[in-house]
Amino acid sequence: MTTQLNTSNYTQLNTDTKALFQTGLYSGVAVSVYTDEAGTTPYTCDDNTQIVNKKLIKAKKVNSYIDPNTQETVKPKVCLEFDDSHCCDCIDDTDNLWYKLEGIPIQRRRF
Repeated sequence: MTTQLNTSNYTQLNTDTKALFQTGLYSGVAVSVYTDEAGTTPYTCDDNTQIVNKKLIKAKKVNSYIDPNTQETVKPKVCLEFDDSHCCDCIDDTDNLWYKLEGIPIQRRRF
């Protein structure tokens, strides 16, 4: 099941991430972003990186604002940062995106 990725659902993204960690079974969370609700077409960011099972480090919501240099309104967005140092901005009203989260299992080790 996918959930729409936009600033309105930012709280849901955090809630879903927290729920995965609270199970105690996962050391991280992987996210896949799609261009369709069915989750069949992976989204490709501006840097040609496909967002498929990428370990999520941080998600940040940026509200709309007026750019002081151009006086133009910048649309709100959700910024996703991954463990491979890639970032991806999902802009409201421009990008119609959907996401799916998966827990990354803890790798138990013996010493």
